[in-house]
Amino acid sequence: MTRSTRVSRRLWLAMTLVSCRSDPPPEPPEPELAAAPSEPSPPCGPVGLRFLHLGWAPAELSSLAVIDLEHPELAAALAAVRSFVNDPRQEIPIDVAFAISQWSWQVPGLRTTLAGIGVRPSELAYVRTPAGIAAWVVPLQCDIDQAIARMQAAWRLEIRRTLSGVVASPSTNGAFAFDVVFLEGERIALAPVGSGATILEIFHAQDPGEPKRSAADALGQLGPAPVRAVARNHGLLGQAPDPSTPGRAGNAGVLRAFTADGAGVHEAAQP
Repeated sequence: MTRSTRVSRRLWLAMTLVSCRSDPPPEPPEPELAAAPSEPSPPCGPVGLRFLHLGWAPAELSSLAVIDLEHPELAAALAAVRSFVNDPRQEIPIDVAFAISQWSWQVPGLRTTLAGIGVRPSELAYVRTPAGIAAWVVPLQCDIDQAIARMQAAWRLEIRRTLSGVVASPSTNGAFAFDVVFLEGERIALAPVGSGATILEIFHAQDPGEPKRSAADALGQLGPAPVRAVARNHGLLGQAPDPSTPGRAGNAGVLRAFTADGAGVHEAAQP
């Protein structure tokens, strides 16, 4: 595979994290975020990390999901989520539906890419801001200097240290699809190139006094599943809301919560 092909596929991934379309999304190209190493990389910190809590998630998030990478029904669950959000009867906001429908190929690609530098978590989190900036959050307990060295070698990143934290971006001759943001509490975020500093500020300056029910609160009430997710309606709909269906997309600001497994998607009742 040529370098130009790899670049275009990586750029596709970054664009789909933030894209907003009114027509059904096209089938994505076969994902390849980074070339698979010829030999497995030694672990960078503990293997199989999970999120012990969701208190780190900013209250302002419009979408939040936690994905269990070790669950045997994960592939079927991701396929079910794709069908669910692309069904116009579900009245999922267009931009949110388009982004979530890409998880079925983004998640395996991310897992392979992270394994290439020895990062093998058991969970990933997806976050999305009201402005439409999305990122994947990864639990990581690797020495920061060791992690940076591996990322620089594998992904050709340049490091920027600020008062708020560290952001690593692809170098001018690099083709990695993400900025890497080092967050407080032993986590990193992978955000589309150019948005890393914004993600860092959102996490650094979150307002603990936010009065509305947060995405983390809603997600914490869902039972175990390969995919647990919440999304806040914002009025950009795939079709006109059905007035006979209370609590759906006609109410901007309402959080919709659901889980997915091998049997399909299960939407939680609104509180």
